Amino acid sequence: MTLIYAIIPVNEVTQEMIDYCIQTSIETMRKNLAGTEAILKWYLPTPQYLEGYTQYAHSEILAIIADPKNGWQEAGP
Repeated sequence: MTLIYAIIPVNEVTQEMIDYCIQTSIETMRKNLAGTEAILKWYLPTPQYLEGYTQYAHSEILAIIADPKNGWQEAGP
């Protein structure tokens, strides 16, 4: 089974998305430091309501999260 990730503005996340994805609620989704974007993850196939978002593989989303300039974690000293 292939796991897919997408970065979605928090204000666009619907209950329908959460029900399909691995997360159980908006509180359990990983959010950027600003709290404006969240990562959703699901197994293929991708439902139609998630097709408009850029999809990432696991290694790609890890690289995005690891880079402090992307706003997912504090920059180091």
